[in-house]
Amino acid sequence: MATLDHRPDIDLLMEGIRAAVENMPRATIVLDESGRVWLANRQALRQFDGLEARGVFALSTLPPEELLERVGRAFRSTTSAFIGLPGEDGASLTFSGWRLGVPGADGEPLAILQYDQTKSLAARFLAVSQEAAAHRERLADSLQQQHRLREEAQRLRQLSATDRMTGLLNPVEFRLQAGRMIARIGLDTACASFAYLDLDNFKQVNDRFGHLAGDMVIRSIARILKRAVRAGDIVGRMGGDEFMIGFADAEASDITDRMDEIIDRIRQPMHWNPPDGSPACLLVTSASAGLFTVRQTDMSFESVLRNAESGMYGVKRERRRAGGHA
Repeated sequence: MATLDHRPDIDLLMEGIRAAVENMPRATIVLDESGRVWLANRQALRQFDGLEARGVFALSTLPPEELLERVGRAFRSTTSAFIGLPGEDGASLTFSGWRLGVPGADGEPLAILQYDQTKSLAARFLAVSQEAAAHRERLADSLQQQHRLREEAQRLRQLSATDRMTGLLNPVEFRLQAGRMIARIGLDTACASFAYLDLDNFKQVNDRFGHLAGDMVIRSIARILKRAVRAGDIVGRMGGDEFMIGFADAEASDITDRMDEIIDRIRQPMHWNPPDGSPACLLVTSASAGLFTVRQTDMSFESVLRNAESGMYGVKRERRRAGGHA
């Protein structure tokens, strides 16, 4: 592995990062853009033979140029990017990587790669952040590095966040898991399809019956979506009355009937008992959805979102032209 110089700032900073990496429960390495490994925890050294001698090239059978191109996504990402690699034994591997907010000893960019990242990473890294705060007197001459580490910890906090009202994935977590789903295309899946769903005229529910009624509708929609997906699929609330579903290894044609069933379930009247004692009533709503299938592992989530959302607006326009409400 690469050696570090002994400037006080670098030593203190790397001590904190080394502690973070070593205490992570999954195989984790710190590398530079040439593929050299600066740090690796025991799990990584046990899991990937030759890591110390060969650097990042011990992770995969890909040609060096292609491997560095894939791993390079971590250096270009301000949030966690999922990277799919064929392993030495033929197995499909997924890594999560992101650029560190601090450079190496010679100013070179550094990034973290972690095998099959889960929410436990956030807890481990936050624990290290708390330990760093306890040593702030020792790091008084490294305030800029501390600030960057806190920024990294803040990004990781968002990994485990869910929407409080519905329990669905929030937009940040949905984006991360969708990126992981896309990264596996070509490894063990052929494609992935995404549905963008928006309620029709939802504002009328809030205006007429109040926000408590609107919240009840949102929670009911969330339960419908949770029951409609398979293991391995993902569901998120993207904001307000907008939702998104990711279907692993499924063409749009495979899920058209399922989306029709979801729309039919949403159209079913919902019982509303006002908390102020007003008479109970039925709330009726509807939804429009757009579908988009991804077959390329290098497609960004932003492109997927735009295409699915565009399809949803197309459905709404067609319904208006046909004389319906959307």
